[in-house]
Amino acid sequence: MPLAVVVAVALVSVAQPRADTAPPPVTAPALLARARVARLAQDSALRAYEALARERVTATLGVLGDLGPERTIFRQENAARVRWTRAAGVDLEILGRRRYVGVPGLRTNDAAAVDAPVPYYPGRDALWIGGGRFVRTETRENELVHPLADGAETYYAYAVGDSVSIRLPDGGAVRLRELRVTPRRAGWRLSVGSFWFDERTAQLVRAAYRTTAPIDLWEQARASEDRTERPPRWIPWLLGPARGELRAVTIEHALHEGRIWLPRAQYAEGVLEAGASRIGLRIEQRFEYAQVSVDASAEVAALPPLPPRAAALAAWRDSLVALDSLRTGALRGALAGVRTGRDSLRLWRAHRAWRDSSLRTLARARREDVGAQCRDGTQSTRTRTRYGRRLPARVVVPCDEAALATASIFTTPILAEDEAGWRVPAREELARLLDADRQPAWAPQPVTLHGPFGYTRYNRVEGLSVGGALRQTLGLGYRWEASARFSEADRQFGAEAWMERGDVARRWRAGAYRRLEQADNYGAAFRFGASLQNVMSGLDEQFYYRAAGAELTGVRAARGGAVAGHGVTWRAFAERQTDAPAHARFTVQRAFGNDRAAFDSNVVDTIPARAASLAGAAVRWRAHRGDDAAPWRLTGDARAEAAAGSLAYLRAALDVGVERTLPGAFRIATTAAGGTSAGTLPPQRWWALGGWQTVRGHTAGTRRGDAFWLGRAELRWERPPYVQPAVFTDAGWAGPRDALHDGFRHATMLRSAGAGVAFYNGLFRFDAARALTPGARWRWDSYAVARF
Repeated sequence: MPLAVVVAVALVSVAQPRADTAPPPVTAPALLARARVARLAQDSALRAYEALARERVTATLGVLGDLGPERTIFRQENAARVRWTRAAGVDLEILGRRRYVGVPGLRTNDAAAVDAPVPYYPGRDALWIGGGRFVRTETRENELVHPLADGAETYYAYAVGDSVSIRLPDGGAVRLRELRVTPRRAGWRLSVGSFWFDERTAQLVRAAYRTTAPIDLWEQARASEDRTERPPRWIPWLLGPARGELRAVTIEHALHEGRIWLPRAQYAEGVLEAGASRIGLRIEQRFEYAQVSVDASAEVAALPPLPPRAAALAAWRDSLVALDSLRTGALRGALAGVRTGRDSLRLWRAHRAWRDSSLRTLARARREDVGAQCRDGTQSTRTRTRYGRRLPARVVVPCDEAALATASIFTTPILAEDEAGWRVPAREELARLLDADRQPAWAPQPVTLHGPFGYTRYNRVEGLSVGGALRQTLGLGYRWEASARFSEADRQFGAEAWMERGDVARRWRAGAYRRLEQADNYGAAFRFGASLQNVMSGLDEQFYYRAAGAELTGVRAARGGAVAGHGVTWRAFAERQTDAPAHARFTVQRAFGNDRAAFDSNVVDTIPARAASLAGAAVRWRAHRGDDAAPWRLTGDARAEAAAGSLAYLRAALDVGVERTLPGAFRIATTAAGGTSAGTLPPQRWWALGGWQTVRGHTAGTRRGDAFWLGRAELRWERPPYVQPAVFTDAGWAGPRDALHDGFRHATMLRSAGAGVAFYNGLFRFDAARALTPGARWRWDSYAVARF
C-alpha cells in the first residue's frame, strides 16, 4: 500500500472518534457526533442473515369532515424470505403476495409485486427516511432533511432526553439515550422526533418522527424539471388545494449476537387531502430473523446463480440505466440553451418517448425469459434493482403466481384489521412521543391566500356562497386563519377567525365567527358532495340556523385514529342563534325538468329557528373497530350538549352500528340510535327524521322533536366488483320526549323499505324507497358517501 494512503487512513482514524469507544459525557453535540459516525460506519462483523420479511400497504378513502367510515380502497401484502451475504448480496424468495383493490381504474405497480423489504444491506440508512435509501451525508432541496446529516444544525436544534436500560438474557444490560430533534421552523422537509441510540455504540435503536407541515403538491408539481408534468397555474384555483403530510414514522430495532442492531418493525402513516377527499396511507413492515451470522465460516446458503439469459437481461438493464443518465445530463445541457417553453417541452417529450420505448422493449424481453424458465421448471429467477437502482437483488418467484394469494403464510383474511402479527405495542408507545409538546421553533412563515374552490358551496339558504382565507404558520404548533364569504341568495356576509395549536393527534382552537350552522348531527351539509347534490337535484335535506359568537374547541384522536379521525371532540361556546330561512330556488333539475310541480312537492320546509343567546359546551365521542370490509365492524357515536342563557337545555344521543359478513358474499349492516333532552330545547336543536340520512322514503323533517329513536338494517351483496346491490328497511320516531313511550307504536313511527345500489363501497349510491304508510309514493335518492 502506498505510504500516502497509509498516512491518510491513519489521520482519518485519529480525526474521527470510533462509535464503539467509551462514551464521552452525554451532551447533545457529543451524542449527535457519535451518531453521525455510527451512521456512516458499517459493522464488518455481520457476515450474513436470513429473515422472513413481511410488508402491508393500506390506502383508505374518505371525505373531509369525517362523514361516514373510511373506505379501504387498496391493500397489498408481500412476504418473502430474504437472504443476505456479504459475498453474494441480496436474494429474495417470494413466499406470498395478495392484493385487494376496491376502486376500479386504480393503477398499481405490478413490478413491485415481486418485491419485499430488505432489512439490511451495506449503506442502508437506519432511519428509513425516504422508504429505504443509502446513507448520504449531504441534504437536498427537494427531500426531507436528515436530522443526522452534516450541517443539519442549520435546520434543527438538539437536546438530550431520557435514558433507559434494557436487561439482556445473559445478565448484561444495554443503555439507551434519547436525542430530541426540534426544527428551527415549520416545513414539510423538516421533522420533529425522538431518536434513541445505544449509548455504547451510538447505533440507532428506535425512533419516532413526523413532518411539521403539509407539502403543497401543486407547488411541487410546478417545480418539476419535466415540463410535461407541470400542471397549469389555474388548476389549483379550480380544483382546490392538494396537500400531503407524513403524520408518524416509528422504527424499532432488535439486538442480535450482542452487538448487531437490525430492524424488527417499521411503520409509516400519511394522509393526502385533495378537494373534498382524504386518502390515508399506511406502510407496515416486520422482520423475523432465522439466522444472523457474525462468523465468516457460517455463511447463509445463497440461491443458485442466475440463468444465462437472466444475467444478460440484467446487464442490458444496467447499460440502459447508464445511458438514461447520460441522456438526461445532455438534456439538461440542451435545455439551458432553448429560447422558448415550446422548445423545452419538445425536448422533454422526445426524451420520454425514447425512455418509454426502451423500457417497453426490456420489459417484453423479461416476460419472454420468465416464460422460457417456467416451461422448464416451477419457478423463475430474475433480477430487480431496489432503492434508487442501487441495490441489485435476485428474486425467485413461483411460476404459479396466482397461488401466492392463498399461500399458507397468510393466516387471516386480507382485510382483517387486528391480526396479532401486525399489532406492535412498541409502535403505540413510540407514537405517543410525538405529542403536542414536540413542535418546531417559533418562526412565522409568509401569509398565504387560499380559495375559492375550498370555500365554495351551495345550499337552499345561501344559494351560491363563495369565500377565501388567509393562513399563516407561526411555529411552536401555532397557526391562524381568517376567512370571509358572501352568499348570493340571502345577501349575507360571513366571517371566521381562529388561532390553533396542536399536532396530528391533539388540537385546540379559539375563534370568533358569524356563520351558517347545520342543525342536525347527520350528514355534512357544507361539503362538496352535499353542494353538488343541492345544485343538481335541489333536495337539500339539512336544516340551518345562523350563529355569531366565540368558541374554544379541542380534538383528541383515538389510538391509531390520526388518519381515520375518530376520537373525542369538545366545544365551549357563547353565541347568538337566529333564524336562517331558505332563499335559493335554482337547481339544474328544476330549471330543465318537465314536472316542476312534482319537484316542488319534494322540497323540504325549513325549521324556524328560535332566537336565543346561549353559552354552553358540547362533547362528541366516535370510535370504530374493524375496516369497512372486515368480517366484523363496530361503530359508536355518542354526543352530549348543554347550554343556558335565554333558555336552558341538555341534549344527548347515542348511535351504535354493527356490520357482519355472511356466507355467499352477503353483508348485513344495522344501526340503532336514540336521544332525549331536558329543559327547553329550541327548534334548531331538535332531531328531525326522514330523508336518506335517517328514514328513507320519507321527506326530511317529517317527524321533529326533542327526543327520537332510529333503527336501520340493510342486506348487501358484495360479489359484483365495485357495485353492491342491497335491500333495506328503516324505522324511527321523533317528537315530544313526554310521548317517547308512544313512539314505538306502528301508528306513530316512520317506516320504509326499499332497494339500492352502492358503488365503490358506498362512496356513491342510488336508492328507491317507499314509505310503509297508506298512499305513499316511491322516493328516489342519489347521494355521495353512504352511512353503510
